[in-house]
Amino acid sequence: MIRPILMTTLCCALLSACGASEEAALTETIIERPWRETLVATGEIKAVERTVLKVPGTNWEQRRIIWMVPDGSRVKQGEVLVRFDAPDAQIKFDQSSLELLRTALKQAETKASADVAQAGLQTELAQVDTDLTISNRYANADVGAFARNQILDAVQDLDFLKDKRGYLGWREDQTSVRNQNAEALLDAQGKSVRTQVDRAKQSLSELDVTAPNDGVFKLQTNWDGSKSQVGSSLWASEDFAEIPNESAMLVTFSVPQALASGMAVGMAVEARFAGINETIPLKLSRVGANASTRDRRSPVKFVDLDAAIPEAVVKQHGLAAGQAVRAEIVLVDEAKALSVPNLALEQKGEQFFVRLAGQTDQPVPVEVGRRAQARSEIKSGIAAGAVVLLTDVLETKPEPDAPAAEKKDKRA
Repeated sequence: MIRPILMTTLCCALLSACGASEEAALTETIIERPWRETLVATGEIKAVERTVLKVPGTNWEQRRIIWMVPDGSRVKQGEVLVRFDAPDAQIKFDQSSLELLRTALKQAETKASADVAQAGLQTELAQVDTDLTISNRYANADVGAFARNQILDAVQDLDFLKDKRGYLGWREDQTSVRNQNAEALLDAQGKSVRTQVDRAKQSLSELDVTAPNDGVFKLQTNWDGSKSQVGSSLWASEDFAEIPNESAMLVTFSVPQALASGMAVGMAVEARFAGINETIPLKLSRVGANASTRDRRSPVKFVDLDAAIPEAVVKQHGLAAGQAVRAEIVLVDEAKALSVPNLALEQKGEQFFVRLAGQTDQPVPVEVGRRAQARSEIKSGIAAGAVVLLTDVLETKPEPDAPAAEKKDKRA
């Protein structure tokens, strides 16, 4: 019984020793070898330029969608895309039209009243002028030449007639001024109402949105993530859709800032578009200078990347804005390169070091070139064939025993 137990214990000890030895001796021999690293990213196609579609109308009037082509439909120039209804504008048009009719009737009534008053004044002025003529004729006549009652009937007080003539002339002027003021007021009211009618009429005539150019009709996303649909109410002059210009399109990606180190314009991108079973080579055309968060609940920052798509590729595959893309961004693609895993590098300030097998106490300074997610290029410091440690798992050396006197002091 004792012998099998001893053998089992010995085997376990040997296995433990082998495991510890392998962990302590985790190394890699540095040789020139192919070096390729990629970063997988997802994104979508966007147009460099786009035509924004606005809700027709002015003064932020409300519109309601009663018909619309499906989102993502390919449309032709001049094709009707959306048809709106404007119930508020229709009500304003009916009310303004009725008010305009009332104003016109009031103007006619005012003019008729002014004409009647003016005719009455003209009649009175004519009568006074006749009386003045008679009075002037008999004023210096010989009384004996006429019968007394004839003179009394014909002759009126000359001063009275002159005063009456002046009063009637004043009334005529005042009536004319009042009539002009009333007509001007009604005319101004008519113009105001006519403006409202014209505005409502124009608003009702602008209920269709047509495609300004060929492309794909794409609804914009609202702040809450929703899109407009039939029955939605929108405000005039509000952006609600767009038609991307397909002559210049690009792919947009967002990658975590921690993984965007070393990315530069011109890097190769191997893109696969949704619905196309083919890898299309592209190149990075823009690397965002600033990083920003995508979600208020997450502190992770992302960097925006763009890769331009040649127009010939767009036409060949019928690419459209909003199409999903999965791509591999080629960080490094070298046929032969002398590189080490990033785990083997130690950094102190701006200087990098590696530890060679058998020389763990003496880190070797190296000059680092290109760096990627997993490996870094070595320009100088070590040569091909060197064996570097990937992890520093050196056993911690025990501290020397303290002098007996110090031990006594500690015990005390």
